[in-house]
Amino acid sequence: GAELLEGIDVRDPAYDDWLRDQRTHFQPDSLHAPPPTTTLSEDHPGIPLLIRTGQMPSGFGGFATLAMADAIGGLVSEFATVNVYGTSGATVQLGPQERGLLMQIDASEADDQLHVMCVLGATRTGQSLWSRRVSLPLKQRDLLAQGEFPTIVFEAAEAALASLPRVVGTETALLKVESLVARAVREMFSFDVHRLRLADSLLAEAARLMPGARIYAWQSLLRQIMLMERTEPNRAELLAEASTFSRKAMDGPWINPLVLALVSQVQVTLLGDVEKGKALAHDALARSPYNAFGHAASAIIHLREGRPEQALSTAQQGARLAQSSSFLHWWESLAGMAYIGLGQYDDAIAVYESARARAPSFRPPLRNLLFLYLKRGDHDKAQRTLVELQQLEPDFTLDRARNDPDYPAETMRRANFLKLEFPD
Repeated sequence: GAELLEGIDVRDPAYDDWLRDQRTHFQPDSLHAPPPTTTLSEDHPGIPLLIRTGQMPSGFGGFATLAMADAIGGLVSEFATVNVYGTSGATVQLGPQERGLLMQIDASEADDQLHVMCVLGATRTGQSLWSRRVSLPLKQRDLLAQGEFPTIVFEAAEAALASLPRVVGTETALLKVESLVARAVREMFSFDVHRLRLADSLLAEAARLMPGARIYAWQSLLRQIMLMERTEPNRAELLAEASTFSRKAMDGPWINPLVLALVSQVQVTLLGDVEKGKALAHDALARSPYNAFGHAASAIIHLREGRPEQALSTAQQGARLAQSSSFLHWWESLAGMAYIGLGQYDDAIAVYESARARAPSFRPPLRNLLFLYLKRGDHDKAQRTLVELQQLEPDFTLDRARNDPDYPAETMRRANFLKLEFPD
């Protein structure tokens, strides 16, 4: 009836923590004992992300809820420097001024459906930042890989990333860096020339404060976007910087799947190294199936190797993951390229029009729509698209697209559309 090592007094915090843990394991009613409590301190670098699971059903429904919590925590860790607490059952106490994020996940089961409610809030203020309710069919085959489960994982991770600038502040270098990176990512996917330059300065400041693989990977992708959008005159310099940033991103001792996915896209699209890009995309997807950027990297590989059906399937899976994302047009554009490769031009027009509406400054959809409308004989829409494209890109002409080998019109070249003309 005595406690383990009862009466032994060693004045050492590490011993006390170990003894408390061992006594918990050896208690006869340990399954019913309250979980241990952890207090965060300076010894825990990283922004705290607390994941709490409240009401849960038993059986597979409970397992699926815990799997969702674990997947969300893992994916947020790819996007930001966070310390994830709670998925192991530990209760975490924050200091009164500790800034972080709290993800509360509750679930119930009824009529063969798992009803899940996710709420993201700020730990210091209690402010609600994002919420999502989803019903998952428990009898669905491969529930954790198909349907709404992967979608809510990516959506929750993106919501956490987008919330960081509003929550963490800039009191320390880490907090400032994460705020800078989160804002830069939001700016770069606008494709607006001024916001792209702002994103560049934000990432440069983040890299100065705390250089790391994830920042270098975003800088590399930003160079690709600038080149494809033709926003800067120094193309050779941008290309060299993209290569440098890609190499620096891969120099670290441990590279997360987001870095692999971003660098893969740059290697294939910008640097023409399909084999290297294929290896990175494979690793990214194998390690993180819920990250939509891994699916984008894989779709680009399929496109370059002439497999439009597989490219479409992969791009659509990425789009399903990112369906509530502010970056959805990235995957829609990839689906459009796959539709062109399949000769499904009306479908290509539909997804490019969607991407155009979501990101008016995104030039590739406009370029491809111009020639798709010409192909379909819809010259009025082609003319309106030409005017819109020239507002963003004043030096654009049909002759430039046809005759400049550096002009980013590879999809139209492959489809043999560049020869199309307006009627006299």
